[in-house]
Amino acid sequence: MMEFCKDLGLQRLQQGIFLGKLKNNESRSLENLTRKCLPSITDNFYIIPLCKECWSKKISKQYENENKVLQPKKPFEIIE
Repeated sequence: MMEFCKDLGLQRLQQGIFLGKLKNNESRSLENLTRKCLPSITDNFYIIPLCKECWSKKISKQYENENKVLQPKKPFEIIE
């Protein structure tokens, strides 16, 4: 699952949390993969669309230890 997210160009922010741009077909592919990889009813998966304005209002703290939190390499952009 993690490798598929990376293959889509998503950047890992922390364990289980990825950030990036997805086209509609990529979003559907990721959703289909999660159905196969996360069959448990206790597992959760979310794709949360954010507009540029909402993203600009984020509050973040960059840690020196890159295993905790990474800042996006690319600017966030909505693809319709």
